Amino acid sequence: MHDDLDISYQIPPDVKVIADPTLRVQVSARPLADWAAVGRRLSMAWTTFGVEFKQEGPFRRRRRRRQWERDHAG
Repeated sequence: MHDDLDISYQIPPDVKVIADPTLRVQVSARPLADWAAVGRRLSMAWTTFGVEFKQEGPFRRRRRRRQWERDHAG
């Protein structure tokens, strides 16, 4: 499982995420250090998508988000 992808997919479409432009984090280039590292990250990502999409597929999720946006527009 890829923790960042898993966490982001756990946030339901009807939850508002607020960005903090003052927040700064360090980013490691380690995931891109070599092809093996890239392969590990891609493998984790595909595993995460497989688990998450069984619970709610991306197209259904997008429809649900758009419906929520229509229901709560202006």
